[in-house]
Amino acid sequence: MKEEGGPCTDLRSGVCFARAGSRARSRTRMRPSVAAGVMFACLFAGPLRAQSSTDLDFLTGLPDFTRIRSMLPDYLNHIAMALLEERRRAVGQWSSADDVRRRKAYLRERMVRALGGFPERTPLNARTVGVLERDGYKIEKIVFESQPRFYVTANLYLPTAGQPPFPGVLFPLGHERVEQSIPSVQ
Repeated sequence: MKEEGGPCTDLRSGVCFARAGSRARSRTRMRPSVAAGVMFACLFAGPLRAQSSTDLDFLTGLPDFTRIRSMLPDYLNHIAMALLEERRRAVGQWSSADDVRRRKAYLRERMVRALGGFPERTPLNARTVGVLERDGYKIEKIVFESQPRFYVTANLYLPTAGQPPFPGVLFPLGHERVEQSIPSVQ
C-alpha cells in the first residue's frame, strides 16, 4: 500500500521509511540531539529535585509565626466567646417579661436593619393548581406571588377529618430530590 505524495512506502508494517533520495526522516528514529538530551536527563535526574514546601516557607524559623495556621481561628473564637459571655451576663440581669420584650424588639430591629428592611406588602394572588386526595388528608398544590411576578410554589397538607381550625406547621423544604414524596415527611 502506498501513500500518495507522502514519504512512506509500506504502511502495513507500521514502519515508515523514506524514499530513496528523499530528505524525510524515518518516523521511528529519534534525532541524535533529542536522544542525547533524554539520556542526559535520565543520568542526572537522581540528584535533582523540586523545592520542598519548607524551602518556600518564608516564615520558617520565625518564632512569632509558629502558630500561623491557628492564629485567625483562635482570634475569631476569642471574639465569639467574649460576645457570648457578654450576652450571658446581660441575660442574667433580666428580671421581668418587659426586659425580654425590650430585648426582642432590639434584636428584631437589628435583624431587619441588617436585611435592609422588608419589601412592601403586595397581593399574594394565590391559586390552587392541583389537589391530591390521600387517606385522612389532602395535598393542595398552590402557587402564589411573594412579590409581583415572583412565584412561589407550595404544598398544603390539609386534614379531611376532624373539626377546624387545625394547627399549621410551616416546613420549608429545601431542594432535596423528591423530599415531599418521602413518607416520613408526610
